[in-house]
Amino acid sequence: MMKDELKDHAIAHTIQQKQIERVNAMRAAEIEAFFEEEKLENAGREIVPCLNESDLEEFPVSTFEVLERHDEEDIVFNCSIC
Repeated sequence: MMKDELKDHAIAHTIQQKQIERVNAMRAAEIEAFFEEEKLENAGREIVPCLNESDLEEFPVSTFEVLERHDEEDIVFNCSIC
């Protein structure tokens, strides 16, 4: 490439980089606005803490067994909560 071609290529590359930076800045602003809106929508709502492992261990556990089997397709296991 000749000197002028290299210069033109560098200028085009710089313009492209500036466009990418502008798009990224716009996207970042949109994301920040989204989360700010979420904060406002959720303001005042109670945050429920997650249970830790010792809390989970306090829940009762039930087990069951199938007493009668007719056919593998006839057996339906259901969660008692569901």
